Amino acid sequence: MKEPLVSVVVPTRNSEKTIGACLDSIKNQSYWNIEIIVVDNHSTDHTCDIARLYTEKVFLAGPERSAQRNDGASRASGDYLLFPDSDMVLTEDVVKDCVERILESPDVLAVVIPEESFGEGFWSDCRRLERLFYRGVDWLEASRFFKKDAFLAMGGYDLRNTGTEDFDLPQRIKAHYGAGSTSRIVSLIYHNEQRRTLVEACTTNYYYGHALDAYLSVEANRENFRKQQSVLQRYRLFFSDPRMLFRNPAIGFGVLFMKVCEFGAWGTGFLTAKFKSILRRKGSAAGQDRSGKIRILSLLWHSSYGVITAGGFKRTFEIFNRTSDEFEVLAIDNSPTFLSGLDNDNVTVIEYHFPKFFAWLEQKYFLLERLLEWLLMPIYVLFICLRLKMEGERFDVVLVPSSEIIPALLAGVFARFLFRARLILTNLNIQLFSPLVKRAVVSLHNRSHLVITISNDLAAKLEESGVRVPIVITGVGLDTDYIASVLEGGEFEKEYDAVFVGRHIMAKGVVDLIEAWNIVTRRIPGAKLLTIGSCDPDHRAIIDAKVDEYGLGDNVIIKGAVDEKAKFEMIKHSKICLFPSYVEGWGIVPLEGLACGLPVIVYDLPVYAENAKPCTAVFAVPLGNWREMAEKAIELLEGDRYMEYEVAAEVYPVGPDWNEVAAGDFRAIEDTLLK
Repeated sequence: MKEPLVSVVVPTRNSEKTIGACLDSIKNQSYWNIEIIVVDNHSTDHTCDIARLYTEKVFLAGPERSAQRNDGASRASGDYLLFPDSDMVLTEDVVKDCVERILESPDVLAVVIPEESFGEGFWSDCRRLERLFYRGVDWLEASRFFKKDAFLAMGGYDLRNTGTEDFDLPQRIKAHYGAGSTSRIVSLIYHNEQRRTLVEACTTNYYYGHALDAYLSVEANRENFRKQQSVLQRYRLFFSDPRMLFRNPAIGFGVLFMKVCEFGAWGTGFLTAKFKSILRRKGSAAGQDRSGKIRILSLLWHSSYGVITAGGFKRTFEIFNRTSDEFEVLAIDNSPTFLSGLDNDNVTVIEYHFPKFFAWLEQKYFLLERLLEWLLMPIYVLFICLRLKMEGERFDVVLVPSSEIIPALLAGVFARFLFRARLILTNLNIQLFSPLVKRAVVSLHNRSHLVITISNDLAAKLEESGVRVPIVITGVGLDTDYIASVLEGGEFEKEYDAVFVGRHIMAKGVVDLIEAWNIVTRRIPGAKLLTIGSCDPDHRAIIDAKVDEYGLGDNVIIKGAVDEKAKFEMIKHSKICLFPSYVEGWGIVPLEGLACGLPVIVYDLPVYAENAKPCTAVFAVPLGNWREMAEKAIELLEGDRYMEYEVAAEVYPVGPDWNEVAAGDFRAIEDTLLK
């Protein structure tokens, strides 16, 4: 067989740990007619000394890999060029197979060599799994072997590209000479990731992101770039084989997390480079107070329901709806925002969008989808904050209205330093977390300037957990006038024996609720329980299993999330309110039940001493004792004894209204700025 000369050009920089294995694999190729050219970028270790053990052709060039490769190609004597990196190991038939492929098909000018990663540690294992999904995907694999004439005709590697040069040149060749100009072989190149860290991966991608503008300036790159830059496309590829992705669940989730971080770093590098001039031009204007108002940047995330599904979101909505002219709020929230019904010109909302296929994923793999949302949220918000900063925006306060939502909390800490603003957190629950997570959450809270909370009980728990920054209690409002207006003049027959309102999660006692209702139906067979509130697929499956186990299909009606008007009407159509929640920062549901004239049975939480418990229509049973809750429900339902408490319930709810709560929050913000 004719064996034309192949020039193998290896760019290096401080590669002493890997260059020996790389050059060994080239020396040991089954194809003999090879010259090795090493182009070093001024290494400070022993890279060049090691390289000279394999070849006399060791040269210095830079400043980046594209320039090194082009320099090596200009010195090459071969008809063909191969460009492995210094941390790659070639299997023995790589060069032979590439030459044969081109000799067999004269139209072929470039050859793709599939790659597989190896290395030490968790993140190297993640990279190895990731690359397995890329095998045979043309927009994620790039040619490394070229006919020298074609390489030179295309001008070699574009010196403006760093990191993207591997894609740029093959895509230009394919665009110029046609799809038939590129082929592939089966023999592998192994890529040594060494002991890869996530920080190193993100740092590299941040650096590569600076060259994206040059990459996009070439028409041949744009079609593939739409796929290459898409998290959605990458995740579709991963989920095309969920068994392979989650054969080792930790590695699978690691891949998903790693790609989110790398994309975020890549995009940040791109934005940083693109808007550097804008930053310089507008930097002096960023600190100027253009409106005279106190400017608040509020960072939000919520479950993707069309209505408000949790008390914390209701609180945020009511406070923002009362933003006075002294303040200007810019809220960043996921779409569709729960703030869409606001009637206040002092509040502007920027919405960020999760990929559309998340809606499907939520139904199939709820926990995975929620994890992905929480991973993506800080990155999306980071991009928006960077854009705002580059546009010269300034904020006096970064406000996180629900700081128990970890991604919003992380984004808040970042935004505080980006805008050099005061960070104010509103915490509605610190009891949700394991001890380890709680320590991390508390540490982040201690980076704020103020924590607003809603009860003395929760303030004490925050202090016990280690929160050391000032804590202000402003409470939760109850709009009794609105409730009265909804119920006024209506005829509300008691269609349901009991109602539960709240998110259908373990912390709200949904399993205890079904256990208790099973006992109730033994004594009152036709008793009906209505549940109102958001319910994710995983918890719905648990609830349905319990309902089926006890044969309660005709006794339990799960209504789901409804709007405020429908909620109060349904409560009024019920006889009693059951609320077996294990964790409450305030406990608005018992007060809403009382406002609708219902006696309420709750687990005996300390916070109720501050609001609902003194009412004679509130019955507190020991925490976790659903049997006693069931017995109390039976006692109230039998003989219609619940009716005896209607007046006491309706007249009881007292405390701050939303105007007072909003005034308290904004006053706390002003006071923090004055300190």
